[in-house]
Amino acid sequence: MNAKEFNALVAPKVNCKFGAPMGRRNRNTVGKLEEAPKTTTRRIYLCNGGYDNGGAYWGLGSPLYVTYSKCGKIITYHRKS
Repeated sequence: MNAKEFNALVAPKVNCKFGAPMGRRNRNTVGKLEEAPKTTTRRIYLCNGGYDNGGAYWGLGSPLYVTYSKCGKIITYHRKS
């Protein structure tokens, strides 16, 4: 998955007409654990102001990661503890 496909899946552009949203929602549309697709974890790099490539605000601090499936059924955002 190249950077453009990755950003389209986990950090799509957001509507910032009234300001940037705070983070993004997690997604899990898998019904049973045995049906869960393979997942990958990658770091999401934020700009100096704490925004992702799509415009959502995460703030500054510890690195932000996303665990996702290529099919998009699972997307979970988390910070390193």
